[in-house]
Amino acid sequence: MRYVSTRGGVVEASFEDVLLSGLAADGGLFVPETWPELDATDLRDLGRLSYPD
Repeated sequence: MRYVSTRGGVVEASFEDVLLSGLAADGGLFVPETWPELDATDLRDLGRLSYPD
């Protein structure tokens, strides 16, 4: 998964970059470049998992 800054002024960052830097160079927060899409079935299936899963 790739991450970008909420302020849009930073080049894409890897998880390692995000973890070690905390904030983007432009002062924004890191967010995933794309969000996973979950439909109703996916959400229902997730609700059936035990907490450790």
